[in-house]
Amino acid sequence: MKNIKKYAFITGASGGIGSATARLFAEKGWLVGLTDIDRDAVEALCSEIGREKARGWVADISDADSIASALKGFAAWAGGRMDVLVNCAGLLYAGHFEEIPIGRYRKIVEVNLLGMIHCIHAAVPLLEKSGQPCIVNLSSASALYGIPGLAVYSATKFAVRGLSEALNIELRRKGIMVCDIMPGFVRTKMLENASNELHLKERESLLSAEEVAATVWKASQGKRLHWPLGREIRLLSALIAFLPVALRKSIAIRGSRYLE
Repeated sequence: MKNIKKYAFITGASGGIGSATARLFAEKGWLVGLTDIDRDAVEALCSEIGREKARGWVADISDADSIASALKGFAAWAGGRMDVLVNCAGLLYAGHFEEIPIGRYRKIVEVNLLGMIHCIHAAVPLLEKSGQPCIVNLSSASALYGIPGLAVYSATKFAVRGLSEALNIELRRKGIMVCDIMPGFVRTKMLENASNELHLKERESLLSAEEVAATVWKASQGKRLHWPLGREIRLLSALIAFLPVALRKSIAIRGSRYLE
């Protein structure tokens, strides 16, 4: 039997988790569509993976028309369908809540939440044409409990978790599986930019982008809804429903170490 080509579309593909995910899917034999606002980075990744396996589109996911245009190009390349959508694009600013300009908060919401909504809304018509379609949303451990210094970022990740839970039920009528990945801190450029505010030097270990990408791959092939990543995060996820008061106190104490 002739192998059927599989197509994945990955947002935030210019680096970090997005680029690591693109490389892994390509290694697995998939064809990958990449999008980001960084044209040079997208072009470089397409060249690295190989033009026969990867195509890129420049788009701003906070602009619904921009991502719709990118997906139109992807659809033309992929024969009008999509097997997996991976929503990796995200934005993070860290610091005391009242010291961060409101414009930055607006951008976090526009990228982390509205951007994901734009992508999913435009991708559903392509996904429902696939045999076993899946949407993988990058959430965060901060969707389990809000992180000091990351209040608005955490709020968007709580929203991503809720969106994933609701759509996992609603989109079953179209045969589309939806899940989210909830990693702890990941060693990426985005996190490096916030490391001073979060005092990450106190952290003994950070996840790698490749570790998260491996979980994205597993999630895209599985049936689980939530994928907490990292030993502490898995434990927190398992316990939070049973020990809310004790955990609230513990997290508040631990969280205070990451922000003065």
